[in-house]
Amino acid sequence: MPPNNETSAKCSLLLLSCSRDKEPGGAPFVSGRRTITGRLPESGADLVKGRNRILRHLKEPPGLYNADQAGGSRIERLCNQRLCLGPEFGHAVLQEARYLPAYQRYSGRFFTRLKTDAPDFWDTVAHSPVEIVFVSGLYGLVLWDELIQQYDCHVRDFVRDDRERTVPVLWGHTLTRSVCEFVRTRGIRHVYDLLSEEAYQDLFELEKVQGAKIYHRIFRDNAGPDILPGLAAIVARQFSRFCEGPRQFRNQKREGDWETADPAALGFERRRGDSLDARREGDLGKIRDELLAENSDLERLPAHVFDRLVLAEYSWRSVVDLYRFDFGALIVSFSKVAEEYLQSLLPPAERGKVGRELQKSARTKHLQERDIREVCDTFESLLKLRPAAAHPKPHHPTRDDLSEARHLTREMLDLGALHAKSQAKRDAGRRSWDG
Repeated sequence: MPPNNETSAKCSLLLLSCSRDKEPGGAPFVSGRRTITGRLPESGADLVKGRNRILRHLKEPPGLYNADQAGGSRIERLCNQRLCLGPEFGHAVLQEARYLPAYQRYSGRFFTRLKTDAPDFWDTVAHSPVEIVFVSGLYGLVLWDELIQQYDCHVRDFVRDDRERTVPVLWGHTLTRSVCEFVRTRGIRHVYDLLSEEAYQDLFELEKVQGAKIYHRIFRDNAGPDILPGLAAIVARQFSRFCEGPRQFRNQKREGDWETADPAALGFERRRGDSLDARREGDLGKIRDELLAENSDLERLPAHVFDRLVLAEYSWRSVVDLYRFDFGALIVSFSKVAEEYLQSLLPPAERGKVGRELQKSARTKHLQERDIREVCDTFESLLKLRPAAAHPKPHHPTRDDLSEARHLTREMLDLGALHAKSQAKRDAGRRSWDG
């Protein structure tokens, strides 16, 4: 395998997660190997600064702490204590440091399955028009054949006694800028987000990538780390489909449009959250049950509206305890739930005149005039929050704005569900009388 040279122009970029398990040992650093910082003249220096920032928290108090995987204090990990300030951190080569290529260092479920299904996979990658970059809590971005040390760090880690300073907060916008530059300067036309967890996906704002189409992986039956073995099997067996051509993987066009990729039902979405029939991380079933426990009549809402509400509620619960977060996108998500509910009440031709048409629509006969006014007023309040959410400059939406959007949406849907129940009772009584 020729690890040092580019063998062909690259048309696609695959973003893959690193692994929790890593092979120990290695050899001294070898100069002249490929590095991602060497291909990023604009953002490479910031990537190195980010690595040093994370490294300090792996070695010095108060240090990074992991609760998600019961990993405890990262300072206590022997491999982190042995980390050296080598070339990847902007320093000189140190003979005591030990390196392996990233694809050999990582040894979790994905990499084990990949090696089983395609023993010569990395030789294939070296001669293909596909570039693979791993996303790492410590290194940020690293080429698949780049030399790295052994370490222990996860993207869900946070600075001990300060849960707001998480690994994503420490990285800031650096990784997004680096991916944008890499895509632009390397001529990449397709970016496949194959990251295993939402925590990795949240490191990026891939919608800012220009000149390339973005494909976010989704699965019908699995989510989170459980996708790793199936994802590895798909990458191993259908690697050629990440290249340009008639069989290339593409974004889903509609719900239920899943790839028949053995061993898992795989799909790709243009924007995260677009596909309602995809399995998502977090216990969405639990959130669904909790919402119905609060108001069982919500089940009478159109199914796609309730599904959107569950996703928005899950996202809200994920960020409600944070102070530094872009809350605008979630405000838009909640307003979309309300918008889709109103669209379910009105025929397409009448949706531009919500207030007047709600009173005339046959689908809203069960609503009293005061209720129609309340629905319209609530929606108008949501719309006032939405422009600042979609265009946050100069006023950034706050957590209170998000809570207000959530409250208004729930208020509207609770009212709609109540009257849907009343209408169902009246319809049942009418049928009984007619019978």
